[in-house]
Amino acid sequence: MSRHVKCFVFILIFTFLHFGVNGKKKMLIRKFDMCDPHYDYPITLETTFKEQGGHQYLNITAFVNTPLGLNQSMNATFEYSENQDNFMPLFKFSRSDFCDFLNKDLGAFWFELQKQIGVAPRTCPIGNGRYNLKNYELPMFKLNFPLPSGFIRTILNILETKTNKMISCVSVLLEVMSK
Repeated sequence: MSRHVKCFVFILIFTFLHFGVNGKKKMLIRKFDMCDPHYDYPITLETTFKEQGGHQYLNITAFVNTPLGLNQSMNATFEYSENQDNFMPLFKFSRSDFCDFLNKDLGAFWFELQKQIGVAPRTCPIGNGRYNLKNYELPMFKLNFPLPSGFIRTILNILETKTNKMISCVSVLLEVMSK
């Protein structure tokens, strides 16, 4: 798998996971889908994940039909529920430059991931192509933003800066638990 393939997959996943948990919590992905399965996004993901021996592994195929990070902005919404019912707003944020978000907001966490996949830190944008990642264990322990125990639903939108065209939209349901 090329280093650009691996880099792209990590960009989408870890944009969400940057807001993970500290060392006293465990976080698992329960659902990871495109926001609207009928919309023709320029960047799409097909994901599966499994739990084995207390670890979670992810398989992703990403279809990139426009360079990821090139003249793109992003916004994310996080909601919370104790039991998957009645989600309430937790927080929202946006960034006018998606590459800046990765390189500045994710920072050391993102750079470490890039090193692990053989990509020079701060590489962005990511080129067009089909990218695959198989049986990858997510390093949740490296994340350091505490969230409450319960369920976190998040939606990440990536938009073309000049036209506001939707480039991609991913919805993720996380379960945060005490260890």
